[in-house]
Amino acid sequence: MILLVESAEYMGKHTLLCTFNNGERRKVDLTPLLKYPAFEELKDESEFERYGVDVTVFWANGADIAPEYLYENGNTILDDDVRQTHPIKDNLGRTQHIKASTAYHRRGNSLISEIPVAVPED
Repeated sequence: MILLVESAEYMGKHTLLCTFNNGERRKVDLTPLLKYPAFEELKDESEFERYGVDVTVFWANGADIAPEYLYENGNTILDDDVRQTHPIKDNLGRTQHIKASTAYHRRGNSLISEIPVAVPED
C-alpha cells in the first residue's frame, strides 16, 4: 500500500496531526526541518500555518514533505489525545477554547481553508 496523507491539522509550535490512508493518526513535530533552506521561511508560524494537503503536506513556497517522513517521525495519537485547544476571550470577556486548526485543503487548483471552531470550555 502506498502511504498518503489524507488530512492534517495544525497543533501549534510547528506540529501537525496527520491522518494517513491506513487510518492512523500521527502527531509530527517539524521543528527539526526548519534549519534546512526549503523550510527556513516556515519558522514564521503564520507562514507555517499556510499549508495544504494533496497526498502529502505542502506549502506555498514549494516545500513539501514525503508522507513516509511524516509517518516515521510522528507519534501515534489516540482520539482522546487530539483535543488541544487555546483559550481566548470573546468581546464580553468570556473564555472560550478554540481548536488549534488552521488546515488548508486542496480542491482542484484552489486552496480551501478550514475555519477554526469554537468549543465550549470544560
